[in-house]
Amino acid sequence: MSSPPANRKRARPAPLSDRRRRATTDATGDGDESPLASLPEEMIRLIGWRVLAGDFLDYVRFRAACRRWRSSTDCPRGRGVADPRFHPRGWTMLPERHGLHPGRCRRRGYTRFFNQSSGIVVRACLPDLREHCILGIVDGIILLQRDEDTGIRLLHPFTGDIADLPPLSTLMLYEYWSHPAATLEASMLLPSAPAPTESSR
Repeated sequence: MSSPPANRKRARPAPLSDRRRRATTDATGDGDESPLASLPEEMIRLIGWRVLAGDFLDYVRFRAACRRWRSSTDCPRGRGVADPRFHPRGWTMLPERHGLHPGRCRRRGYTRFFNQSSGIVVRACLPDLREHCILGIVDGIILLQRDEDTGIRLLHPFTGDIADLPPLSTLMLYEYWSHPAATLEASMLLPSAPAPTESSR
């Protein structure tokens, strides 16, 4: 019996990432072979809204299961701020660097977020916010103030959607003129109408 050639190369196993990808595809059925992928579109949408009511990231994972689930549900990107259904409620950003800016420098652009219900910590890649000040988080939406013009911005941490609001200076001006003291001051500064004369009566 002849021995195998010495220069024959052994077949290398597939990378772990490829094996995981194939296992995920076989389990979720990225085609029409899986009964889960062949569910009616109305049922998929209903299940998706139920999942979204529990947690935003669970909804993201639900849409990532297969192409049919993704195409049958609404994409949160582009409407994460405007549509309250896609607000990541229960998620808060872990404070770093005295809470003024996310820890981009030490964590290569990633910021940690904490789920107050489950205790899970995830990382999200935020845009460069070094010229902004974080004022707070409401329903998981980050409230930012731009340093150069006090402009207010709303940032969805998981979709990257940003909504620009008027600067704080305009709000402060409105608050000033709506105050009774400012109204009294304006009435004292503005010229009053001349009193009617006998000929004008």
